[in-house]
Order: sequence, then C-alpha cells, then structure tokens
Amino acid sequence: MLCRALVLGLVLAGCSSGPESPAKSPQGPGGAAGPTFADGASCAASPSSLRPMSGASSGSSIVLGSFEKGALANKTVAFVADPDGESIVSVDVDGKKQLGVLPLGAAAAQLLVLPDGRLLATLPAADRVAVVRVSDAGALTMTCTRATSAEPFGLATNARGDKIYVSAGWGARLEAFDGDLGDKGGVDLPRDPRQIVLSDDEKTAFVSHDVGGIVSVVDLGTMRSSTPVLVWADPRDQDDPLGPRSLAAAMTSAVGKGSQPVAGQNGMRTGLQGYALVKSSDPPGRL
Repeated sequence: MLCRALVLGLVLAGCSSGPESPAKSPQGPGGAAGPTFADGASCAASPSSLRPMSGASSGSSIVLGSFEKGALANKTVAFVADPDGESIVSVDVDGKKQLGVLPLGAAAAQLLVLPDGRLLATLPAADRVAVVRVSDAGALTMTCTRATSAEPFGLATNARGDKIYVSAGWGARLEAFDGDLGDKGGVDLPRDPRQIVLSDDEKTAFVSHDVGGIVSVVDLGTMRSSTPVLVWADPRDQDDPLGPRSLAAAMTSAVGKGSQPVAGQNGMRTGLQGYALVKSSDPPGRL
C-alpha cells in the first residue's frame, strides 16, 4: 500500500504543471544567445551610405558593396554568410581585415545589399528574412525580421529596391514583398526553388530549382508562372525539337553507336541537380 502511494505521488508530481519556461532566444556561435527575431519592428530604410556593387540585383552567400562616405568611403566591403557561426561577417576587402560580426540565431543562405543600403539575409531554418543595418564603419545591427514560407533561400530586388523577391525551397513559392517588407504576394512553383534572376526590364523572374532540371518563368506583373525552361535532356527522348543538335542526340552519339549504356536506357536514372543561375552584363540579359 505504501509503495502504491509513493508511485501515485511521483506520477502526480511529474504531471503537475509548474511555472512556464520563458521562450528561449536564438542561440549564436558557441551557445551564446543571439538576437531575438524582430518580426514586429519596422523594416523601413534608414539613412546609409552603403551601396551595392553595380548591377547586383540577385542574392548570394557573399555580396559586395561600397560606402559613399566615412572611413570606408570608396572601399570594397564584402558581407559573408557564415553558416557554421550562424552569423554575417563584414570584411574590408581592400584593407584585408574583418570589420564586424552579427550573430543571427540561424544560418543565412543568401545576402543582398539593397539600393538604399539595407542588407537582407534569408534564414531557412527560421522561415524568415532579416534586415540588417550597416553603419559607415561596417558594424552590423539587425533591425527587423519578417516571416516567409518554409525554407527561404534566394533573394532578388529591382533597381529601385521597392520590390523584394524571396524563393522558399520547402514552401515551393516565389514571394514578393514591397520595399518595407510589408505587403506580400506570391506564386506556387515546382519543388525546391532556389536562385532568382530578374530580366533586364524587371518584368520577369527566372527561378532555378534544386531538382527537376527546369527554370521557372514568372510574370512579376501578375505573379503567374508560365511554361518553364527545360535545362536537361533525357537520352530516351527522340522527339527533342532540336533534333541532331540536342543534348540528347549528343549523348546518344557519344557512346560509340550504342556499344555502351546511355543514362536513362534500360531503367538507368537520368539525374540532375543544380541551381546556379546568373545573368551576363556584356552582352546584357543572357542567362
């Protein structure tokens, strides 16, 4: 009887609700507390002399900018996404020295310097995009965050910086924000969208995918996707419109008139992974 009472007491003690634990802040490098995500803070631009390098409208894990005034005036500054440290590092490229480090509480996938000097970062594990202020000395301060669809990755903006585009890998969407990251629209895309490149007239977005061998084409005026661009060839497809000039034909003839197996034949898988996508400046507009 005594044993039964002791067991009952332990069960009740384990099930009783104590005081609620406070929500934990994101953890920075080495378990240090990182900044709390600021979803309710304003994302509006504040005065800054930082400017992106000419023509930089798509995000990357390393982005370049320069300052119009201050100690770093006319110097090239690199902003680096450090996934291991879950931080952004600013580096004086000309002086070959580190300027600042900002713990994010989550690893950044891509960064992008906006025309007004704000620095954006996608945080895939946190389902957020962060806005960072950069002082004229290169110091970094998080000013706000905004929720996105699951696993944000790619970033792009127009020349004025009043339209911001974010690709969401797990969410399979391209999302469009205004310059203050307020109003939001979007379009569903095939799985794992990644890099975003805007056409020269800024009316179309081309979005690469981690899998599937396609580039999605999105009308930014209507936020509707059209027929994707195929960037792979299946050797089994003999109806390729390019005929003998197609990659499929080249692969078929490259194996010694069929004496060696071709990927895709007899149940062999034709695989393709890759999402790098860039636009040329000379000649302009070439993907």
